[in-house]
Amino acid sequence: METYVDQPWQCSAEPSTSGRSGSILFAPSPHPREMLPINPSIHRHCVQDSRGRCPFSGGVSPMAPACDAASATARIVSSPHRPNRHQFITYRFRPHLLFLPLLSLLLLLLPPPLLPPLLLPTVRADLTRYYGNVTYPLDEQIAYCNTLENLYDGIGEDLRRWNDTTGISLEALNLAITRYTTKGSQKGVALAFYGGVPYLIDEPKLAGLGHHVNILFTYMLVMLDLARQYGNQIPDLEFVIASSDRPLVLTADQQPGLIPPVMRFCSSDEHADIKIPIFHFYTKKYTHKYLANAKQLAAKYPWDQRQPIVFGRFSKYYRYIHPLANSTLRVGARNASICRQESPFTLICAVRAHFMDWAARHYPDLLDVKSGPRVSLEKHAAYKYLLHLDGQALSSRLEQLLPLRSLILKEDSGYKTFYYHLVRPYEHYIPVWRRGGGPEDVLGALRWATSHDMEAERMAAAAQAVALKYLNKRARSCYWLRLLQAYASLQRFTPDPTGKDYVMPVQQYLETVGRTFEKGKQLHKIEY
Repeated sequence: METYVDQPWQCSAEPSTSGRSGSILFAPSPHPREMLPINPSIHRHCVQDSRGRCPFSGGVSPMAPACDAASATARIVSSPHRPNRHQFITYRFRPHLLFLPLLSLLLLLLPPPLLPPLLLPTVRADLTRYYGNVTYPLDEQIAYCNTLENLYDGIGEDLRRWNDTTGISLEALNLAITRYTTKGSQKGVALAFYGGVPYLIDEPKLAGLGHHVNILFTYMLVMLDLARQYGNQIPDLEFVIASSDRPLVLTADQQPGLIPPVMRFCSSDEHADIKIPIFHFYTKKYTHKYLANAKQLAAKYPWDQRQPIVFGRFSKYYRYIHPLANSTLRVGARNASICRQESPFTLICAVRAHFMDWAARHYPDLLDVKSGPRVSLEKHAAYKYLLHLDGQALSSRLEQLLPLRSLILKEDSGYKTFYYHLVRPYEHYIPVWRRGGGPEDVLGALRWATSHDMEAERMAAAAQAVALKYLNKRARSCYWLRLLQAYASLQRFTPDPTGKDYVMPVQQYLETVGRTFEKGKQLHKIEY
């Protein structure tokens, strides 16, 4: 039996001296869709492409080569499964194949309009319409990333739980996949990079996930964007990204040395979730919508013309808190109880609703904090003091307020995201509703701000500067690169697609499942 792989690469054979089978040698082919034989009895080596990656054939193919970045060798894994559309298996004796050259010649002689539609080549979906085509020269981008060292200070803090123990074991990773992805009825996916290419390594179960399907697709598009920018600068690794609204990996509940590594947009002192940029950066086109015109917006609303009251508009989300996460516990005004026990693992706290009710009852002239009417974010800049209250857990509203150059009064909720170490209390914002206190904190913050106007303005300008420098798309991609590199260095196993029940390139998954699930309604364009 001979196997053929359809891809724009050319084999250059070299007899095997080791007796091993399954390796292949690739070199650029002058013919972009040439059908090239792979003979398992011949030993071949992989020549990396222009981005330093081995040329993979697409699909969940059991014949797809799995690259070893160090030796740049591709291995062919035999399997009894049916080959995918990129592979064609023929037997040596098939008499009817003798007529194929004649049939091909006849078809070529026909004018194009007479070609049967099913014989025309399939046009591959172009996913760049969803995540753009913006890249920078690699050396230039790496040099830029090296100017943002402060941005990465939180990575070591997040990964300390594995640094201090036995690293990230395969057992811990499998635990993360079982508990915190759709495999365990949670909102998360298992991903990998092999040879600089992103893969899914466990089939997502999308039914019943609602809008979280869009969130998971968004993170997949981000992985494609990272692969295009950095290629094999991204080491081989296997990891989990979860999308639920609050951290779930409570450190106290984990077996020592076996903490499941899960990436999520928020965490706390009591949780081991590894912090990543929230999906809203990408779905809301953050750089273009919030940063590009930040300085012009500040000029439109000069500091001395802004209204000197506390302003905020919020939906009435309830806060979900684990009873053992002490840093996130809340009490209301005058130490009132605002939480109820839903289960042994969850408290539900009416944080926003309590603040709005308290402000409306006692300080309506000083605190314009309501659920409506809606006010555009641009018009928030007409106020000197903007309140930030977290939502179900961490809210993405803070990064939207930072560029407005107003003084932010930030709830000290105990929840954190990847850049919070860059915004420091009394340097970039004033903390309110701190642990053990209530909403009354905001009154003291307002008194200080009104009596220290110049310092308040400097604080607002410093907060805007952090957003402009560290939260733009290019800087966030640097954060992703450093995080993935640091994570990979802690793996105590060799990431390998061989033997896995499910392996599919992210690009192919989005081209097929992403564009067809719910008629493609969950696959949206992200920030370019």
